[in-house]
Amino acid sequence: MVEIVRRRASTLLTMAGLVMAFSFFSKIFGLVREQVLAAYFGATSEMDAYNIAFYLPNLIRMLLAETTLTSAFIPVFCSYLARKDRENASVVANTVTNLVIVFFTGIPALLYIFAPNIVSILPGLGESPYLFNLTVSMTRIMLPTLLFMSLTGLAGGLLNSYESFGVPALSPVVFNLVIISSVVGLSGRWGILSLGFGVLLGTLGQFVFQLPFLGGKELSYRPVIRLDHPGSRQIFAMAAPLILALGCVQINISVDKIFALTLPGGSVAILNFASLIWYVPLGAFAGAIATVLFPSISRAASLGDVQSLRRFFSLGAREIIYLMLPATAGLMALRVPIVRLIYERGQFDSQATANVALALLCFAVGLLPYSLLGLLNKTFYSMKDARTPLKVALLSIFLNFLFDWILIRYLSFAGLALATSFVGFINFILLLAILRRRIGGVDGRRIANSFLKIVLATLIMMTVAYFSWDYLDAVLGRSTGAQILSLGGGIFAGLTIYTIMSILLEIEEFQHIFTEIRLRMIRGKDETKKVAD
Repeated sequence: MVEIVRRRASTLLTMAGLVMAFSFFSKIFGLVREQVLAAYFGATSEMDAYNIAFYLPNLIRMLLAETTLTSAFIPVFCSYLARKDRENASVVANTVTNLVIVFFTGIPALLYIFAPNIVSILPGLGESPYLFNLTVSMTRIMLPTLLFMSLTGLAGGLLNSYESFGVPALSPVVFNLVIISSVVGLSGRWGILSLGFGVLLGTLGQFVFQLPFLGGKELSYRPVIRLDHPGSRQIFAMAAPLILALGCVQINISVDKIFALTLPGGSVAILNFASLIWYVPLGAFAGAIATVLFPSISRAASLGDVQSLRRFFSLGAREIIYLMLPATAGLMALRVPIVRLIYERGQFDSQATANVALALLCFAVGLLPYSLLGLLNKTFYSMKDARTPLKVALLSIFLNFLFDWILIRYLSFAGLALATSFVGFINFILLLAILRRRIGGVDGRRIANSFLKIVLATLIMMTVAYFSWDYLDAVLGRSTGAQILSLGGGIFAGLTIYTIMSILLEIEEFQHIFTEIRLRMIRGKDETKKVAD
């Protein structure tokens, strides 16, 4: 069994590497999108209106669609696949699909009518009729994205259940390309509204992109809704606490934004620009590992194989630490040149760079706990336990409000970002302690041993990366090309020394990656030789 899990883990690491590459590629396009938005609209009140307008449909999509599909649907669907019960798997998939279509066709119609009432609740917007009307208009334009984003999430969940991870990871490229094209091509005529239409068309394109890849998955669409099916009941039983748990997270984000609205104009945009950079390693690296491991952890949990579940969790935690600690250090050390290179052009000036860099520093403090929190939550969900994350999330509401209320007085918008990091640490510690008791340990000694080695390698990497960039920046200057060279040089120097330290310290997680690459190269050479013979 141990050898089977080891081979399975090796395969999953290869899949995770592919998903990381695609996700990183997608995140780069996301940053290009934000570059375009920063250049065309800057950190302005109009961007605040867009962020608030997009937040409403995005909130409902995450609460009611993404949660159920990725956290409740996958464990139930994978349990049928693990038992090779294709008929019941198909019934569950069709039921969820049709519920999504019905529900997310009706909700946008209601929200369209009541959009002015909802927007009027938010502080500050009523003082400016222009911003109020703009926010209402943007909200109405983007409401249909609820259906398209939900169907995109369902398609991605189905593909992930069949261990097809690349297409869902790559599909955001379509979303970003459509938005960029809309802003560049239509902003001269429609202004910030071009961004709203870009989001609408982008979500549609993202869903359509995944459809061809669902062919051949032994599923056929049927217009049925079986609420009485055992699988459907399991999903609904998990969905309620899952929705509430994610609702707590979104309440925290809403509280942050409401606090930010009491600050000078552009504060919401500053936090948004910083969080987008912060989310690149979180989504591309930590998210990729959790996404790839989730179906395997769910299968182990459904079969009652606690030993395999523990091993998969330990593998994921150690790989996340190996990737995310240096990412955290890199964001902290190189935050100013990163923000300057990505955003500083057009309406985005040097003061905006300094503000976003400060917020990014505070967000980076919580990057590692949030990375591990994603894996922890999915592990609980795989055991069909959504109540434990919910209880911890409920506690976070109070803590987040308390930290926001205290830190905004002393650190302004940076205090809101730092409060987010503090809440992430507390959530992570509580859930890890509970999981450790639940499954009889999490291979803690092995994780701690890797952690100490990675910390040492990361500190050296951080120092080398910063001083390498600082030297090149002084020599090359601040043109766009020079910034690319100096920042790239700092990152390259840091990654090089991190690799060297990984070898010298014999860090196990690096050896996993290196061994897998070497084995695949050997297999490739053997296959080439056989063809030649």
